[in-house]
Amino acid sequence: MKTGLIVFLVGLGLILAGAVVFGFVYSQVQSNTKTLDLGPNETKSMSLTLDQGETYLITITSKNNVTFSYKIYAPNGTVIENDTNATSYVATINATAGGTYTLQITNLESTSTTIDVMVSSESDIFTMVKNALAAVALCCIGIIVIIIGIILLIIKK
Repeated sequence: MKTGLIVFLVGLGLILAGAVVFGFVYSQVQSNTKTLDLGPNETKSMSLTLDQGETYLITITSKNNVTFSYKIYAPNGTVIENDTNATSYVATINATAGGTYTLQITNLESTSTTIDVMVSSESDIFTMVKNALAAVALCCIGIIVIIIGIILLIIKK
């Protein structure tokens, strides 16, 4: 087999590996996302298990920009975050106490909506970003290797 063709195929392999790593990152994000279907003016709660001493990023988004209110309760019942008029929200929660936190969301409009709630620890986010950068690096190196393979194929003709 020609050297240029082998180099070209290695480049394709690197791009494929980058795509697989990126798919893994995407599945991590999806596994951290929960959904709540809310009817008009409906309130629902969900439990969030947070580890003591960890910092969490909580993202709340209405899929069709319906206005909602939310409250986040600490394990002792104290409200630690709230807003009464939001279509999306991002919070950083320092879990000083580990345990079950409660997120209560109320649909403030007469239209049904789906709310996406993503909860990620700071260490999870760091891992996802690191893996995403690795995926991009693999793809970039793959492209460079493919170009080198093409050049070698052209030169050897």
